[in-house]
Amino acid sequence: MFLHHHLNGGKGDTFYQFDLDRTSLNDLFLFLFRIFDHMIGTGSLRAFKILGQDGSRIFAENHDILWRGMFWYWVTVPTFIISVLVFAGNCGVGQIAWFMWFVYLQPLFGMTFFLAFMNFALHGFVEFGPEVMAAFRGDRLALSMAVSIAVCLLVVMVGGCF
Repeated sequence: MFLHHHLNGGKGDTFYQFDLDRTSLNDLFLFLFRIFDHMIGTGSLRAFKILGQDGSRIFAENHDILWRGMFWYWVTVPTFIISVLVFAGNCGVGQIAWFMWFVYLQPLFGMTFFLAFMNFALHGFVEFGPEVMAAFRGDRLALSMAVSIAVCLLVVMVGGCF
């Protein structure tokens, strides 16, 4: 909540996309990288560090909390799970790698694509000009949002079939 979900999040926002062309496949892949960077925690960690250097105690504390959480999530818990599987005696290296793929990595990649597609589609209709702000009073924006959500859900459902 400290970095994202601000209407004026700006370039420090880990989901920032207003510098991208939402009709470009190349820009979509750039945004996928930004979301991946956010999902693994490094984007927010960098932002908290930069904002904490300006003297903000809250951002410095959040940097430390996120770093500890990332260490637990990416090092401690997987080490514990792998140790339990190894000492259980019935799991080979391939089975452990397969399990860790489905527990840690596949959901990460799935949510990265989901968040990127949803944000590109939903934010694709956000403009700050007076003519578009007037659309908030009409049905054009509601129709555009409904179409965007339907397309994103279709992409997610089709993607889930593979």
